[in-house]
Amino acid sequence: MSRAAKRFSRRYAELMARGSDYAIYLTLASLLNLVRLLPYATRVGVFGWIVKWLIAPLTDMRRRVFANLDYVFPNTTYKEKTRIYRECVDNFGRLIIEILSEDQFSERYPRFEHEGPGLKAIEQARMEGRAVLVVSGHFGNFDTGRISLILRGYSVGAVYRRFNNRYFNSFYEKSVRKVGEPIFVKGIGGTSGLVRFIRQGGIAALLCDQHASGGADLEFMGKPAKTVLSAAHLALRYNALLVPFYGVRKANGLDFRCVFEAPIEHGDPSEMTQQLNDSLEGQVRANPGQWFWIHNRWKI
Repeated sequence: MSRAAKRFSRRYAELMARGSDYAIYLTLASLLNLVRLLPYATRVGVFGWIVKWLIAPLTDMRRRVFANLDYVFPNTTYKEKTRIYRECVDNFGRLIIEILSEDQFSERYPRFEHEGPGLKAIEQARMEGRAVLVVSGHFGNFDTGRISLILRGYSVGAVYRRFNNRYFNSFYEKSVRKVGEPIFVKGIGGTSGLVRFIRQGGIAALLCDQHASGGADLEFMGKPAKTVLSAAHLALRYNALLVPFYGVRKANGLDFRCVFEAPIEHGDPSEMTQQLNDSLEGQVRANPGQWFWIHNRWKI
């Protein structure tokens, strides 16, 4: 094949992929915009139902969730795994529409419960001008920590990973930024901005529960799990408070317990990060349907 033919072939493949991405974006955006016409409480439940019964069965979600559950909970019954799967994808759908309903979601803030020693520790750190890292996982609604602190008057930065679909990413990112900035996109530029923000004593919200090929060999849910040590390294380098946080969805499906756990003491980065893993594991074992089993955490 000639060079010109190869260039044409690559260009054609790019255009086809872009067209496919745009078609997917139009479908999702139209569906989300339609659901957003509903009253807030109704739309959250409806989109959770849509993901659980319509979207998840048509994607790889069910297979991934069951593979992870079989790996972590091999002795659990099929009935119980099915329950966890349904709660997981329902929670995922609710999270998406909550983030895309930023104004109404923030209006429910007075209904949220706040607990744990980490909140007072954050307040003390802010009075001292000390940086804070609020670390969570893909559990419940992790953005409740950022929103809770913003509504308390703090400036909170968040690390954000772009969606592969560029069109949906722009749609989604507008809502994330509307709640509050700065937002740091994962990558070289975003990392540099995050470091500057922390160096200046800012509060940053991070997630640390996805597989990291170059991460440390730690444990999560009793299994080996490659885990990034970046939160611990940042805390040590800039003397930042390291606080585990969880937005635990309440039984009504709409409100949350915002749990700010005791700060992790500074020490060895691997040991600090293992404590973060153990903290998240405790929340997952207490509420297994609220963690994102849809992720390939263990690369199984």
